Amino acid sequence: MQYYISIEKNKEVFDYYKPMWKARGVEGIMVETMTEGIRRAVEIEKSETDELFFIDIVADDIDFIPQLKLLSQETNAPILVATSQEHYTVKEHHDALSNGADFYAPYCGDPCGKPEDDIEGVLSAISSANQRENKCKISKKNNDYNIFMNTKIMAVDTNQAVHDQQTAEWVKIGVGTLRVDTMNEAISRLIRSEKFLFVAINEDSVPDFWEQLRVMRDVTNTPIFIITSNYAVAKHTKAVQYGADAYGLFADDAMGDISAGLELLKLQDKWASRPNQKLSVLIGGDVLLSELRRIVFVKDTEVKLQKKEFEVLKVLMEHNGCFLGTEQILRIVWGEAYSDKPSKLSELRDRGCIFDIVGS
Repeated sequence: MQYYISIEKNKEVFDYYKPMWKARGVEGIMVETMTEGIRRAVEIEKSETDELFFIDIVADDIDFIPQLKLLSQETNAPILVATSQEHYTVKEHHDALSNGADFYAPYCGDPCGKPEDDIEGVLSAISSANQRENKCKISKKNNDYNIFMNTKIMAVDTNQAVHDQQTAEWVKIGVGTLRVDTMNEAISRLIRSEKFLFVAINEDSVPDFWEQLRVMRDVTNTPIFIITSNYAVAKHTKAVQYGADAYGLFADDAMGDISAGLELLKLQDKWASRPNQKLSVLIGGDVLLSELRRIVFVKDTEVKLQKKEFEVLKVLMEHNGCFLGTEQILRIVWGEAYSDKPSKLSELRDRGCIFDIVGS
């Protein structure tokens, strides 16, 4: 039997969600104290027939931080901390992650109008935690920072001022930084196997990163963090689903962001077991093409192409720098039926979305 433990004091809310989890084969256990939660977690972990699916802590009325690290040491189950929007603080977010929680976020409501959104959010968080091989604990004490010496992070950020503030703090602990303006350039560097401690995306200055986030995850195991000043639960869930390791608010100061980044690196093994398959992503100039997702971006803006237009662009990018005659292109894309498509390339050229792209 699979179980989840909910450490909270609101039985009405627990009873509201319990049948939804039971329909998924997961039985709920409610306790009102961290001590009781630890006791029940240890019992289930020792059982040969039962499995602990996750532990949920509702932080609104539970003083959970003092015993959170102990709970984390006693169980391998994902630990998720939820709080109301009005009780959310950046400090508690950082404290939760640094003491062993795998996820911390505001919930929708009490209960919210779309309970399935809460369920899906929890499932996404559990999936993220379970893809890691272990719970790598990273201390934020300064004397532990030397493990990061001679490493660097890559920031996708068009705001030079914000980047300079962050850089000044990272330099103090021996971490270099590299700023790029576009997701395209960041993905290009990752494809070239450049090594980074993690990639940080500033949503405030690079808002249209979502589709390329999935492409970025296709090509790298490097941790990806997204920071924003406009937090929303729906965006948090979407970020995790699209491949980010974490999504959160800017801290009150640059050092707070640094501490959060180091704490979140406990997620760095999340993608370590992912098959190291070579995924076809082609980049030429400002153009990025993902064969897996059949999507094209020019200067981080998605360009909609029909099936054959996509195939023509793919052929041209695969032969970048080589001369291809019209007949060669038609034969590769249309096969033996190419002879009845004599005007197709002219049509594509007239549309300005193929040859203009390749020539950029």
